[in-house]
Amino acid sequence: MLAKERWEEAKDDNRGIAVIEIILILVIVLGLIIIFRKNLKEMIDEIFLKIRGSQRQITAPLH
Repeated sequence: MLAKERWEEAKDDNRGIAVIEIILILVIVLGLIIIFRKNLKEMIDEIFLKIRGSQRQITAPLH
């Protein structure tokens, strides 16, 4: 009976589920980053160029 009780207890134990979910989400996010690395780099570079251009427009009158 001891093995059956342990099996029932282990079957209902959900303590490790949250850790597994977090790991799976991280793996998926990292996979998407790797797949779309080139597109993400281009998008981030474009955003920073726009920020720098806007910064020059704002600070130009101060000089």
